[in-house]
Parts: sequence; C-alpha cells; structure tokens
Amino acid sequence: MDRYSIALGKPPPPPSIEDEPEVIESKPKKKKVSTFDQNRDSILQTYMSTGEGRQRLATSMVEPIRQRLDYQSLARRVFHVDPLPEGILPIYDALDRASYIAEDGEQVVSVRPTRIVLPTFEINSNPTIPLNQLRERRFSLLDRSQDYAAQDITAQENSKMLLLLDRVAQGSFTTHASELTENVLRNAFDVIQDNGLRAANVLVNPLDLRKIRTLSIGPRSRPLATRHRQAQPETWLTNGFDPTVNRAETQRGVMGTLWGAQVNLLPSVPQNSIYITADSTTFGVMPIRSFSIISADEPYMREIGWLYSLNLGMCCHNPLGLSKIVVA
Repeated sequence: MDRYSIALGKPPPPPSIEDEPEVIESKPKKKKVSTFDQNRDSILQTYMSTGEGRQRLATSMVEPIRQRLDYQSLARRVFHVDPLPEGILPIYDALDRASYIAEDGEQVVSVRPTRIVLPTFEINSNPTIPLNQLRERRFSLLDRSQDYAAQDITAQENSKMLLLLDRVAQGSFTTHASELTENVLRNAFDVIQDNGLRAANVLVNPLDLRKIRTLSIGPRSRPLATRHRQAQPETWLTNGFDPTVNRAETQRGVMGTLWGAQVNLLPSVPQNSIYITADSTTFGVMPIRSFSIISADEPYMREIGWLYSLNLGMCCHNPLGLSKIVVA
C-alpha cells in the first residue's frame, strides 16, 4: 500500500500469499571436526605403543612445560631467570656477601667474593602411568602427567628458594615482633627501601595473608624536609593493600599488592613468617642450564612415564634486598 491510499483513508488490501515470508526451519549446525581431532586417539595410541614414539611425545612436551614453569613458579619471580647457552659458565658479580645452593642441592653456601662461579644442581620428576589405565582413562593421562611434573618441579624450586632465603635473612635482616601490625610491615619495607631498592615481592602463608587482610593498612607517608627545614608529611606511595580480582593472577598465587609490591601466596612458607624481597634483577639470579624430558618406563612395575630433568642454580648476590618478619 502506497502513501496516497493512506491519505484517502482507503482500507489496506488483504495480504497476498506471495507477500508472506517463507519460514525456513533452522537446523543446528554440525561442529566441524578437523582431521587431526578425528585421528588424535589413533595417532597417540601409535606413539604410546613404542619407546621411540614416547620419546617423540617427550620432545613435544618440553616447551609447554617450560612456559608453565615460568608462569607458576614463585622462585622465578623472586630470582632473575638467566638461560645459559652451551659452553657459558654462570659467573656473576656479588655485593658484600653472596649465598647460593650448593651442587648437591641441599646445602647453602655463603661467601664474600667480588665475582662468583655459581654451581648448578638438578631437579627431577618422574610421574608414571599404569598400563591398565591407558584404556580406561584414554589419553588425558598425558595432560595429567604434565600437570604432576609441573607441580612437582615448582614445589621443589620453591622449597630451594625458601631454604636460601632463610639463610640470607639470618641476622639484621629479620624483624621479630609479638604481633603483626601495620608498623611492623612498614619497618620491614623500610629495611629494603632505605638501601635504595624497591620492594617487589611479599611471600606469605595463607593464615598470615588473612591477618594482612584484616589490618586497616593506609597509604605510606614520610616527612620530607622542605626549603624552610620543616617536616611535612607527603605521600610517596598512595596505595595500601589492594586485593587482586584477576582470576589468572589469583591462580598463579598473586593475591594483591601491598604498597606497590606483589603479595604472593605460598603454603610452604612457615606460619608467622613473612618474606619481602626486592626486584629480581637486583636481588638474585637463577641460571637454567637445560630442561629435558626422556622416556623412563618401569617394565617390571608395568608402568610407563617420562623423566623431567632440570639443571639450574640459585643465588642471592645482594642480601640488602631481603627483609623477614617473624611473629613470635
């Protein structure tokens, strides 16, 4: 119907059959499955059935697990990660006193050199899969094996880190307090920042994190001298404790920020102990020589698996970047 018919008040003509829209039934689209997804089970079954195939699977898992370790490990945030090429010695400069993990991976050595040749040690993990479970749970066991290896290596790296931090914190770098208060935290931060360094990481136990959350922590302020030699408070860090809301950061243990430093949750930290470290580039180094995965089966136990081996070192070359709080 045109506009002239509307102006004359004529009734609209009846709708014709041709004008009715044609109803087309929509069918659910089938999800396209790639050729690799269709043949994935058969391909993995072929690889898992031979030792050469399992070794090829091990080679393909090196890079994903390395990326996961860089993301999850707290020791790789506290210490600066330094990949070592072949034939290069881990030689670093030290400030006043240096502490490092010995070659056996169990002892901490403290020296006072200007330069240090850092020894390396090995961390191994060998998760295995029973043969009778290959058919039961299919090939999700490969992903589970990688998860176990990443968690095991991360836990060992963090335990070595705490062993080293305890040795470095002995003496004037430890603050003893009867209870955890805001002033105690401020003084621990000042131990690092008075040396011209920036506090970057806070390591806490879940129970101590609960105490920090209950404190009413305000912005940091210090009296700075003016031209007239009068002390006036001026805020130089404007944020107190700020909990994180990012799920990805929470999964890697970052629970928030405290005066600009990341608050990292680590269950292996002893209760009533809090570690504060400076930026990784000025505090310590973690050279990594190699990371390899080889097929390591247990035929007598009817189990197959892989041996994840990591060759690394761990050193704190600047003890001025560490502060520890012990609540008695």
